[in-house]
Amino acid sequence: MTDFLDANPIVRYVVIDNADQARAAAELIESDTELTVTPTVLLEAGFTLRSVYRLSREDVVDALLAVIRRDNVAVHGLDKTIAETALEMCRPSGRVSLGDAMLWAAAVSEAPARVHTFDTHFPSEGVEVREPK
Repeated sequence: MTDFLDANPIVRYVVIDNADQARAAAELIESDTELTVTPTVLLEAGFTLRSVYRLSREDVVDALLAVIRRDNVAVHGLDKTIAETALEMCRPSGRVSLGDAMLWAAAVSEAPARVHTFDTHFPSEGVEVREPK
């Protein structure tokens, strides 16, 4: 049986705004239980941390990286190294959104792949980026 981790334990783990839930989240995330997070959960957690808790982009990226870098956490459908690289793309410029980063990671994982987008800042390393015509 696969144990999937939802966004709300990640948020509680990061912001510790509910002591009981934060403790329970930490006990699970820091345990030996093999956990799987989906790219969608990473997006939801990132969105909540930015929009509700007003964490900086850098703090959100660091928090999500800290979770997925744990030995017991896997990213569903993605090589962990690719997922880490995708998240790291979000930190420096602010031009790569978490959504674009996760799409890039999925495309790189399926290379050769093409991404159709009007976004002129979409990361193109390892994928073909094409504007729809």
